[in-house]
Amino acid sequence: MDGGVDGWTEGAMDGWMEGWMGDREICFSGFQANDLPSSVDPLWILGDVFLSEFYSIYDRGQDRVGFAKARHTRYTEMDGGMDR
Repeated sequence: MDGGVDGWTEGAMDGWMEGWMGDREICFSGFQANDLPSSVDPLWILGDVFLSEFYSIYDRGQDRVGFAKARHTRYTEMDGGMDR
């Protein structure tokens, strides 16, 4: 990827997760920043918050990744069944 995914935009609540801490409901970011040594730049780590929005194809032979917008609009039962 060269700086982004064409056509991907972030909605106001995309990337935010809900959970419980004791008896309080909390919201927290699903994105995380990490400081990595400059010798590994450029490096992208794409987790479930990003990848759940897309169907992805990995082409190891050509060192590339393809993305298409996923058809689903909600997390599946495997992800806890939370609405997006």
